[in-house]
Amino acid sequence: MAAVSFWTENIVGLVWLRGAVTDILSGAVVPLALLPSPLAVVAHLSPFQTIVYIPLSLYLGRASALPELGIQLVWVIVLWFLARAVWASGLRRLTVLGG
Repeated sequence: MAAVSFWTENIVGLVWLRGAVTDILSGAVVPLALLPSPLAVVAHLSPFQTIVYIPLSLYLGRASALPELGIQLVWVIVLWFLARAVWASGLRRLTVLGG
């Protein structure tokens, strides 16, 4: 979210949107099993499920830790490269004035 500030003057609305999306796709607002099918698929493919859904699934014995950690490792790698690309693009746009 910090890198988005290169393109906007005020990111408060985007921060609120990120919080809402995170809460919904993590299972914090509604359990992922109760979401409509298309949204449940998106939630299960997103990295947000490890905030609430995966820890509860591990606690209840409905998931095993190793495959879930593998999925999160893939997300870490993907998001690392995405963040570096956004940051590099933002730095090219940056203009600093002052002394």
